[in-house]
Amino acid sequence: MLDNYLNWTKVPASLLNVTQASVLIRFKPVGNRKAKSLGFNVSFPDSCDLKSQPEELRKVGEKYLKRWGIAGE
Repeated sequence: MLDNYLNWTKVPASLLNVTQASVLIRFKPVGNRKAKSLGFNVSFPDSCDLKSQPEELRKVGEKYLKRWGIAGE
């Protein structure tokens, strides 16, 4: 995402230290049901507010954090 929004000639990567990110996962609607979404924050070094989500959504969030290499096994 940084590659899409920053001009690396003006802002060298060595000056950046990303410590927090917000994630929004939008699910496709099923049948006539309204589409669900899952929003949460991840902070360095190992903080995440997924615990406040319903278990079904929390498990999905944890699954993808692991898949993307953001969270350990």
